Amino acid sequence: MIKFDKEIGLTPKEKEMIARVVETTGKIYNDSGELHPTFFITNSKIDQMNLISGTFQDDDKKRAFVGTVKRMIVEMKADGCLSVMDSWTLPSESAQDFMKNRDKYPTVSDHPDAYDCVFFMYENRLGTWVVSCKSNPKAKTVDLENLEFKRADGMQGLMSNFIHIKEILQ
Repeated sequence: MIKFDKEIGLTPKEKEMIARVVETTGKIYNDSGELHPTFFITNSKIDQMNLISGTFQDDDKKRAFVGTVKRMIVEMKADGCLSVMDSWTLPSESAQDFMKNRDKYPTVSDHPDAYDCVFFMYENRLGTWVVSCKSNPKAKTVDLENLEFKRADGMQGLMSNFIHIKEILQ
């Protein structure tokens, strides 16, 4: 079951789309143990959804891929974007240690408590919601039980603020 800690701004249609994507992601991951970064870009006014999937082989390819996603968002006049990718995360009790020791742990994956996860992020004009679920690529498993998307406004970085890029570019 999927929950949202603060549902303000999420329509039933958005919640249904997110639930379908989470379910499909679980099936794909459990079959292959792999997941390519995928973006589901939506325009609710005309009931349109486009999908972009790619790979992040290096930083240049990652930036190029993100540029493609942002251009599609602008062209579609999108009002929603759900991104799905495998990633690394830390238990909450290790996050502070990571932040204090960035010279020792330049990336999350360098931290000894880091573990594989599948990361979901949904953005619309009213906010951003995220959830990560523990995964095991070798066993081809991902735990999608009892997911709760948490409001995460104010995220920064290359892989965030996709919907708000429209205001920046226009």
